[in-house]
Amino acid sequence: SRRNAESLVDSVKEQGVQSGDQLIIYLTAHGIVDADGNAFLLCDDFDVDKQSRTRVLINDLLDELSNCDAATKILILNAGQIDYDPRLGVFVNDFPERLKAAVEQCGDSSLWVYCSHQSLQYSQVSHAVQRSIFGLFIAEGLKGAADIDQNRDVDLRELALFTSANVASWVQQLSAGVARQDPILLRASEASFTPLPTLVTLDP
Repeated sequence: SRRNAESLVDSVKEQGVQSGDQLIIYLTAHGIVDADGNAFLLCDDFDVDKQSRTRVLINDLLDELSNCDAATKILILNAGQIDYDPRLGVFVNDFPERLKAAVEQCGDSSLWVYCSHQSLQYSQVSHAVQRSIFGLFIAEGLKGAADIDQNRDVDLRELALFTSANVASWVQQLSAGVARQDPILLRASEASFTPLPTLVTLDP
């Protein structure tokens, strides 16, 4: 809900996250862009007649995450299946492009955003596994399948490479080459190179 999003940092602090921690948030929501070019996430209680109270401006969500003092914040965003919806005034949904601009505007170099798809695409669902394809490979990657160099650590680069390659391949096969889905990794600042953070250390 919008209230949950506005109190996100307080919820994180209540769970004991400290300044030296790596914070990973996986969020599933429909991402849309309104007629004015603003990017929003639709809440569970979204109502077309009450849009201002049942959606969250992506800039506000990123600003809220920036206020968290965790060493690294990683927002994994499965941004939905709406490629167009005339009821909402959405005829071409370029949410990922607007998301990229919002991440850059945020300016927090400790914040990474990994989005499920790029513009003119949407997050595909596999009925065979009864979940989104992006969510499937994120979960498998964090369990250890993304440990490409087999050093018992899964870092963000490995997770992004593993997930992006498998999602793109699965969607291509599922759609007989008609559809594409290419997840995108975003960061506010690339001014200085820093190693991508370790997300999971596997139990030997």
